Amino acid sequence: FSYEEIDANTLTITAYNGSAANITVPMEIDGLETKTLSENAFLNKVSVVSVNIPNTVDTIGENCFSGCANISKITIPKSVTEIADGAFDGCGNLTIYCYEGSYAQSYAEENGIPYVLLDLVPVGKTVINEEAGIIFTHQKFKTQVDEIVKADSSYTVMAIPSAMSSKANYYGTGSVLYFFRNGSLVYTYNVVVYGDVNGDSVVNVLDAAMVQLANSGLRILQDNYLLATDFANDGTVDASDYQQVINLVLRQ
Repeated sequence: FSYEEIDANTLTITAYNGSAANITVPMEIDGLETKTLSENAFLNKVSVVSVNIPNTVDTIGENCFSGCANISKITIPKSVTEIADGAFDGCGNLTIYCYEGSYAQSYAEENGIPYVLLDLVPVGKTVINEEAGIIFTHQKFKTQVDEIVKADSSYTVMAIPSAMSSKANYYGTGSVLYFFRNGSLVYTYNVVVYGDVNGDSVVNVLDAAMVQLANSGLRILQDNYLLATDFANDGTVDASDYQQVINLVLRQ
């Protein structure tokens, strides 16, 4: 990256000099915090496929990503409050990943750019995908299962905990639940706990470390363990997914 100093503490990135497909803009360079992305900073960089912008940035300059014909994903934090004219001209396959109520969401809506909201699933929310046989949930999900059985005594549940499950009161990612009614199997569900990447039923720094390794290409997450951290539902693990897990850890 090339940059210019804005003041003694901040900088603006003036050019990307590499050829990588997946780019994470640095939060700081040489001790200076990245504040803006200047006009034309990524102009005509056809190698670029995805970009993750840190939450230190507040401005994306004019024609910043213009001509990036292959870019399909850009993650824009809430800190961005200005996106200049033509910032994404010629980016026909772009989807903006952003947060509800953010400037980036408004920008995407006003300019007809597809977007995906990255906000955390609220604690306590459970989503059942009947077709896939998967329950997406949180780490205190066992309480809900117990309530279901209590409310309808015709149900019984047999649970096979994930290999790493450490707490009897919780189900971790990788657990399998078999719902029986009057002795007959009626439902089989795999459990995916948001942020629980190692299947121990809790979300903590161990999960964050595993996601960071996956983001760096040093670890491969598959199946339900990938689903547990792929918040954008795009089949990959990146810096925005890592931040989501960090947010979950901080909320515990």
